[in-house]
Amino acid sequence: MLPPDPDFEARQDAELRAVPMPAGLLSRLRQIAVADDEGLDEALRRVPVPEGLTDRLQRSLLADDEALDEAVRDVRVPVSVQQRLRRIPKNWLRLTRLTQWATAASLLIAIGLSYVGAMVALLWATYPPGDASGPRLSSAAVEPWDPAGQPLESVATTVSPGVGEPQGWVPGPPSTSPQFELTRFDDLGRPLSPTWQPLYPWTEADPLLDATAYRWGILGAHALFHEEPEWQKAPPFVLRGTRTPMVPGYPREFETKYGVHAFVSPGSHSELVNSVVPLNVDTSSYELTRRYLEDGKLPPRGWLRTEEFLAAVDYGFPQPEKQTMGLHAAAAPAPFQTGVVLLQFGVQAKELPRVDRSPAHLTLAVDTSASMRRDGRLAMIRRALGKLVGQMGPEDRISLVTFSEYAQIVVENVGPDEAEHLMAGIATLRPQSSTNVPAGLSLAYAVAERTANGRKASNSIVLLSDGLAELDRGTYDRIEQHLAEAADQGLALHVIDLAPEEGSGWSDSQWSSLSLTWMGGVHRAESADQIGWVLKEIATGQSQLLATEARLQVSFNPKVVMAYRLLGHEAGVQDAPPEADFHSGQSATALYEVQLKPAASGEIATAELAWSDPDGSQYHRANRKIHSKELPTSLNEAALSLQAAAVVSETAKVLRHSPFTPEWPKPGSLARVLKMTAQLDPRLMQRPTFVEFISMVEQAEKAKP
Repeated sequence: MLPPDPDFEARQDAELRAVPMPAGLLSRLRQIAVADDEGLDEALRRVPVPEGLTDRLQRSLLADDEALDEAVRDVRVPVSVQQRLRRIPKNWLRLTRLTQWATAASLLIAIGLSYVGAMVALLWATYPPGDASGPRLSSAAVEPWDPAGQPLESVATTVSPGVGEPQGWVPGPPSTSPQFELTRFDDLGRPLSPTWQPLYPWTEADPLLDATAYRWGILGAHALFHEEPEWQKAPPFVLRGTRTPMVPGYPREFETKYGVHAFVSPGSHSELVNSVVPLNVDTSSYELTRRYLEDGKLPPRGWLRTEEFLAAVDYGFPQPEKQTMGLHAAAAPAPFQTGVVLLQFGVQAKELPRVDRSPAHLTLAVDTSASMRRDGRLAMIRRALGKLVGQMGPEDRISLVTFSEYAQIVVENVGPDEAEHLMAGIATLRPQSSTNVPAGLSLAYAVAERTANGRKASNSIVLLSDGLAELDRGTYDRIEQHLAEAADQGLALHVIDLAPEEGSGWSDSQWSSLSLTWMGGVHRAESADQIGWVLKEIATGQSQLLATEARLQVSFNPKVVMAYRLLGHEAGVQDAPPEADFHSGQSATALYEVQLKPAASGEIATAELAWSDPDGSQYHRANRKIHSKELPTSLNEAALSLQAAAVVSETAKVLRHSPFTPEWPKPGSLARVLKMTAQLDPRLMQRPTFVEFISMVEQAEKAKP
């Protein structure tokens, strides 16, 4: 091996310096570096590397990085390379900043559009677009009034009788037809009579009142204009049902799992022989279903109550002959369940005969605020008023005033001869915005005062509302003064409260004091029937109450009955009271499914109805038994009342997903019910409430869950 040569690197450097540079290479390299970096790279690859340079570079890197760094610092970098290196970070930073600015601008635009959309929605809800429509009343004269109480101009609207959808105002001369009027006052709801002083102090219409304290309680007005749409589709506040018997043999687990009554054996325990049926039933869940079907949807099954569906139909029970209350029974094989018998027990109160009385004029002030959507309260009023029209005497008259934020007259001084036009006006009732009870009362008293002049009739103002809030002292005093003046003219105030009973506090209510002081009264109503009874009592001056503490108990024969179950009345938040009051023409029904023992015959069940007179002077009883010999061979041969009840109960079972029916609420699932209906007695289709129910079933058959 040769010894290391210390002068090797020096000689190699000298050799490198002596390498001949081709002519023009330096200038070419400068051009390439400036013009094209790739060309420079290619040219450098072709430069011959002196022998041993590669090994030296490798040794230098491995031996001493600091020496290499020092050597690199002395290398002169071409100017073009320096410029290129400076451009790279600048371009990258510019692109990054553009991206950041674009992202920030997008967020600002999105937030701004969200605020704009929210403001538009708020303005739309607070100031809905004007509906240039009015109630479709045939040839009704319309006379707007200016703030000074003077008529502005006369216009007329021509409408087909009986059609409920309002149309726009049509200019034209006043008609000579009967002058029941749809009179719209100025925006503050000023009354007809220029001498009548309004109950509220302001004198000019202020468009800002919608957004100021007026909406939040001035003069007893209150608002509910941001109500959730689903609030109008809510179940009753309190669900009531029968208490589960705490005895051996009752299948509580089944009822807990499926939410419906199970079959119980009357022979398993003595307490299961008797069944008490609550008779005070409204139609809340049926009305709820109809409101859902208006949107093409089915309500949640847990909100439906079979007994409330059964209460929605008039079964046409015969009128009692000897007593004020009658008890009826019917039985037939169940249409869709083998070995099951349907038992129906019907309670019917006697219809009071017409009595000779003086004509009545009712001025109805109906609350049409947004809260009246809840539980179908406005729909109940429309239904009750429809029945009232058919019960009017030849000389009776009705005026209808509506109020929400402002008050207006729908019809005035209408008799039974204009029943179609009155029904058209009733059909226009729609929930709107806030509640201004003083404005409604002011206008109602003005109408009653004008129509009372020169007529020998009993005149009453009836206020129907669910928003009877406490009034401030100034408003209370003004209303009391007006009521005192009206009482001198024979005008009485009656209040029908539609708010839920819980927490109403009527015992200390100012309204209760006002109505009782000035010849009227306070009434509570939770259904269309209850509203109808109150209105009829006010119009006739005759109490419609026929029975109190009515109680229905059914006893099953364990020797014949293997098991039975009550349809509906499942346990709720509270226990339903077993007793109920009955008014003129009121009815109730109870329906059972019964399984009979094989080859057994005899008495199936006995029903007992007990009640007291309204004054409590006498106690009455009525009994009805059903024997196995009374069973027809099919449902078609049963009483019409039981045929209708079978259709209603099967519909409720399908919608509730009952385990006792194989059908579920899906497209076509209710077709079997409709097919069965077509095979029943055709006289059923002549009963309005049953026809209405079948129409609901047809809608439900096409609705979405």
